[in-house]
Amino acid sequence: RPMLVAETEVTQEQFLSVMGINPSLVAVANGPVSCITFIEMLEYCNRLSDAEGLQRAYAITGESFNWDRNANGYRLPTEAEWEYFARAGDTNNTYNGYYDDKNPSPVLEEIAWYRYNSSTPPSYLPENAKPGPVGQKRPNAWGLYDVLGNVNEVVIDSLSDYTDEPQTDPYVQHNPLRITLRGGSFLNVGGEITLSGRGTVKPLSRQHWTSGFRVMRNN
Repeated sequence: RPMLVAETEVTQEQFLSVMGINPSLVAVANGPVSCITFIEMLEYCNRLSDAEGLQRAYAITGESFNWDRNANGYRLPTEAEWEYFARAGDTNNTYNGYYDDKNPSPVLEEIAWYRYNSSTPPSYLPENAKPGPVGQKRPNAWGLYDVLGNVNEVVIDSLSDYTDEPQTDPYVQHNPLRITLRGGSFLNVGGEITLSGRGTVKPLSRQHWTSGFRVMRNN
């Protein structure tokens, strides 16, 4: 289906302006917001929709929600949508050629904040790493920044095994104990930062300072 996708991950400034808080562990000017719960992501989408006169995508009750898939308001992508727009037609494991797991990597350096450019050399310790400003690395062919690295991007689906059967516009019902992450983060190295790489957290909470989100909506 036609869709509109944000060029960058939601920033700390954007989240603060809509929600009134910036819970991120590390304050970074124009950096991606993190340390947010899954329900807060949905509430951000709803409030942004309200501000622009769009239909809310989510009806939230406590820690549960119903998703109106036909609403034109802001929402999280499905996992299938995420990989579609992250690849932008590319069949490599990144949109900058093939990443061979060697670090530091010239392939990732151009397009992603990852361990080897977000922490201090020569040790590159994870405790020294922090997210970078959004929109500073080279975007993919469709003009989307930071789909790899910076913060893991949360999608609406629960993590599940792939099947051999082709599917059109699939969605796996959300399970708060198996939240799916895509794209890798500023802490990651190796195959964690690829277009097909997948991760999970259970559950998402303010402890997860490497996870954020990108919004989209039906067009």
